[in-house]
Amino acid sequence: MKHEYKGIIIKKNDGSELVNYNDDAFPAYVHAGWMLPDVTWANNAHFHEELEFVHITKGNMAYNVNGKQVALHVGDTLMVNSGHIHYSLATENERCRYIIYILKPSLLCSSYVVENRYVSPITLNKRLPYILFRANTDFGDRMHAASERMIKTIPATFAPGDSFAITKEFFGIWEIVMGYCRENAGFLENDRSDTTQESFKKMLAFIQSEYKNHISLEDIANAGNVSKSYCNVIFRHYANMTPVESLLKFRAKKVCDYLSSSEISMSEIAFQTGFSSASYMTEIFRRYYKMPPREYKKRINSIYGG
Repeated sequence: MKHEYKGIIIKKNDGSELVNYNDDAFPAYVHAGWMLPDVTWANNAHFHEELEFVHITKGNMAYNVNGKQVALHVGDTLMVNSGHIHYSLATENERCRYIIYILKPSLLCSSYVVENRYVSPITLNKRLPYILFRANTDFGDRMHAASERMIKTIPATFAPGDSFAITKEFFGIWEIVMGYCRENAGFLENDRSDTTQESFKKMLAFIQSEYKNHISLEDIANAGNVSKSYCNVIFRHYANMTPVESLLKFRAKKVCDYLSSSEISMSEIAFQTGFSSASYMTEIFRRYYKMPPREYKKRINSIYGG
C-alpha cells in the first residue's frame, strides 16, 4: 500500500477504482478503518471489479449501493458485488470502526470449473448488487468470525499480509456467500436497469478523464447518451449529488493529490485541475475538506515528514 494514497480513491480511465492493494503483487486490500462525517474516503461513488466486504466492529454507518442506502450496525457484514456502484457514509458523529477487505474474484478461480460453477454465477449476477449479513444470525455470525480472522492476516498498518492466509480465508468467506445465496435464491433484485447503470459509469469516466477542461452539464449528459434532466436524476440516484457537484468534488480530490505529491504553486494546481482561479479552487476545496489547500498541505507534510 502506498502511504500517500491512504483514504484516497484512485480511478482508472474507465472510472472504476484502482484498489490500493496492501501488496502490489497480490490483489487484496485488508484494513481496519474508521468513519466520521466529512472524511476524505466517504461519499465518493465508485465501482471496481473486486468484491468489497465491510464488517462493523463499533458504531453505525451506511453504504449506498446502486442508489440504495444500506444501514450497517455492530456485527453486520456487507458484501458489495463486483462492478456495482457504491460509497460509504457516516450516519452519526461518533466514530464508527470497521474491518474492510477488498479482494479480486480471480483469487478464487483455481480452475475453469470452479470459476464457472461457483464464482461467476454470483459475481456476474447483475440482480445481486450486494448481500447483507446481519448480526446475530447464522450467516452473520459466521461472517463476523471470518472478518476477525481476515484482519489477523495483516501484521501492521500498511504492511503486506500473508498472501496464503488471505487466500485461504477468502475461500472460507466465499463458502459462506455461496451458502447464503443457495438459501436465498432470487432474494434481491436491482431496481435500476443495467442501461442506466452503464450510462452513469460512462458519465463518471468522462468527468474523470476531462476534468481539466471546461465541462458543461450537456457534455456530461452526452457522454452517457441521456438528456440533461435524466443525467441529473441518474447522478442523484447513484451518487446523491448533481453531475456538477460530482465534477467539483473530483477536481477537489485531484487538488488533494497534487498537494500530497508535488511542490507546484496554487495557481498551477488550479490550472491543472480545471479551476478558473486559485481563489475559486480554495473556495471549492474548503467545501469538501473543511480547510484551505495550504493548511491541508501542512498537515500532510507533518504526517509524512514532507
